[in-house]
Amino acid sequence: MIKVNQLNKYFNKRKKNEIHVLNDITVEFPEKGLVVLLGPSGSGKTTLLNVLGGLDKVQNGSIDFDGNMIMGYDVHTWDKIRNEYVGYIFQNYNLLPELSVYDNIAFVLKMMGIKDPEIIDQRVLYILNAVHMYPFRKKKALQLSGGQQQRVAIARALVKNPKVIIADEPTGNLDSKNTLDIMNVIKQISSEKLVVLVTHERHIAEFYGDRIIEVKDGQIISDVVNTSSDDHNIAKDDTIYLKDYNHIADDSQHGVNLSLYCDEEDDLKDVDIKLIVKNKTLYLDVKSPYKKMKFVDQHAGVVIKDEHYVKKTKEELIETTFDTDMLDNKNVDRQSKLMVSIKQSLWLAFQKVLKTSRKGKLMLFSFLVAGMVIAVTVSMLASVAILQPEQYMSMPEGYVLVSRVSTSTPFDEAELLALKDADDDSFYINTLGQAQLQFVQPNGSLSSVSFSGQIELTDHVTKRDLEYGDLPINDNEILVSQLIADTMIDGSLFMGGPQGQEIGIWSYDHLTKEEVSINGENIKIVGIVKSDLNLVYMSESLANLYFSTKNNFGALPYTYFDQDLVAGSQPEKGQILISETYYQLIFGNNDYTAGFPKAMVGLDIDEIAGVFADQSDYNIVVRNDDFNTLRLQSTDTFGFYVYSDNSAQLALDIEDDLGYKSYDVYQEALTNAKEMRADVIVPTLTTSAILIGFAMVGFYFVIRSSLISRIYEVSVYRALGVKKNDIFVSFIVEIFVLTSISTLIGYIIASVSLSKLSNGLIGEFNFFLVNPLTFLLGLLIAYVINMLAGILPVYLLLRKTPAQILSQYDI
Repeated sequence: MIKVNQLNKYFNKRKKNEIHVLNDITVEFPEKGLVVLLGPSGSGKTTLLNVLGGLDKVQNGSIDFDGNMIMGYDVHTWDKIRNEYVGYIFQNYNLLPELSVYDNIAFVLKMMGIKDPEIIDQRVLYILNAVHMYPFRKKKALQLSGGQQQRVAIARALVKNPKVIIADEPTGNLDSKNTLDIMNVIKQISSEKLVVLVTHERHIAEFYGDRIIEVKDGQIISDVVNTSSDDHNIAKDDTIYLKDYNHIADDSQHGVNLSLYCDEEDDLKDVDIKLIVKNKTLYLDVKSPYKKMKFVDQHAGVVIKDEHYVKKTKEELIETTFDTDMLDNKNVDRQSKLMVSIKQSLWLAFQKVLKTSRKGKLMLFSFLVAGMVIAVTVSMLASVAILQPEQYMSMPEGYVLVSRVSTSTPFDEAELLALKDADDDSFYINTLGQAQLQFVQPNGSLSSVSFSGQIELTDHVTKRDLEYGDLPINDNEILVSQLIADTMIDGSLFMGGPQGQEIGIWSYDHLTKEEVSINGENIKIVGIVKSDLNLVYMSESLANLYFSTKNNFGALPYTYFDQDLVAGSQPEKGQILISETYYQLIFGNNDYTAGFPKAMVGLDIDEIAGVFADQSDYNIVVRNDDFNTLRLQSTDTFGFYVYSDNSAQLALDIEDDLGYKSYDVYQEALTNAKEMRADVIVPTLTTSAILIGFAMVGFYFVIRSSLISRIYEVSVYRALGVKKNDIFVSFIVEIFVLTSISTLIGYIIASVSLSKLSNGLIGEFNFFLVNPLTFLLGLLIAYVINMLAGILPVYLLLRKTPAQILSQYDI
């Protein structure tokens, strides 16, 4: 039936990672019988199977397939062979997901030219009954389990009654019961036809195979007639034979019989079972270490028999009622027309457009108005002409970014404070950095959902700055920027999706009812600020608390802290020391007469035991329960922000008087936006002009998108033997429909609109030229480009072998 002679196939030939996957293989297969290719993963058995079925090609060697001598790879010959003579059972099913079970099988008969509905119905229903899938005939392939899909794939291969069945791990996704059922059908077929089956399960090979060919490293290492005994190790797992289990105990009283069985007596322990009858209802109270429990009734699919399991002979096991004569197609009329007529292709194309996803419909709608490219162009120019400095900012207007000239030059906060204008009550040194805040769940625990943002003061927000909610009225209330809120609600700005929806945040109203945790305190979100920046707004006291508890660099033994105190005393457990500068920032003065210890303003946190002289590397010392000292982040370790009502002047003063690097955040962003506009205004104008003349080129992406979405479908068609011409016709019709729906209607709408504008006041400026010639020329260009753009990728794809398409575009 099939003779292969000196087949050699390489992957990555003449490269460093070359693999000789088929190494000089010569073998002959009979006209009937079940031949098993056995071997470990990567041995080359699946590749050999693909070559035998014409799905893949070899570098050299020849194949004689039932009198058809094939040298190299003859596409048309292999298409005919796969279409008519080969039934392929794929390891990954390769069903068409949008078709029903019935249509997935009927499709193969139509591909062969069988068009009679009665004959198709007879064969499809028979084969569905044979593989126990008749009840699922109306379900789509996507709605089936893996095992069910495999059974449909097997039915599809068998329904055309081929001369050769090629099966790649056909029972890999089936349980033992279905494995027996399917293998019995395949074995029955092998009595009249050739079945070449790949498996890694030796017991299946030895029980069912007539001949076993073992493959290793691309070579045949063994080719023997199977002479194994009739014994087997295959059993149905839906039957429990009680006499094969350990009978542990019996108890019979008052007409109630209880029996306990276990497959391994030593494993049975710590089992407590109570049966309770109340109101004619049986209650089971079971306490055991076993996580799985099943109630056996008529729906359980499990049969319990009070007997021993008895192995059946091979003849008993492979007995089946499957009759290949029911699928005989010798006398069935064939029609050598297109698999799908042009009329049907048109209808299918329109149906596909109507059933496209929401994203696909939006894309089609955008091309529907392709004639309104002028409006699109204007919007593109506006996006460049209108300055948007926010995209270059990390803090809002009013801030100055300060950074060191070199790492050896520390910051002097006292010098910065000296630059503060006496009338500038807004002056604030922001060294707080990012805040990472977790939501508090209703039970008081912390949620895994969190958000982060640069800390900003609520003092810098007014009522008119709010998009939603209210201003905070105490230190336990905060605000978030609109960017953070939108990200939490719809997740459109970042990958990962809308995390807020996981905890019930679906709107601004929901968000402003949530609480977050700072140092064990529940802090309420009360408002949302109009801002495209990633900002969290707190009071200064709350910000200091977050700073004090979150931004530390590690611990030093408390005994190492020997700095001179300016006021107060060394801390006890739970108390802190702060620097002079930090004291000034918190209390607004250096008045130490109030005495120590004292609390930080507005917050119930660790007491301040004293004040130490300014240091270059820390602002706060915390004494914890282990009597250690934590050195906390301060302004000498990083760049920081300073807020002022006169930020532009402050930036100049810092550079001129202190020698630090500094710039006004807003002015710098505005300069960057202007530079960007200068860089892109000319290219944008040029691009806009090109878009006016070649807007329809964009339709290429619609067609390409359609092809990408259908690559899996095309790969299945080719693997089953659908001719290239059939696929070409199908795509040409779809391209025509897509182009007509979007381009034709879009041009009509655009032409009418622009024509009216040209005839009005705007026509005096000669912005548009609309006449029948330009309309027809543009439409012709659009159709030509769409056809070429659509057919070219299809042509390139169909040049590949079916195996290459399946492996490279498995989606």
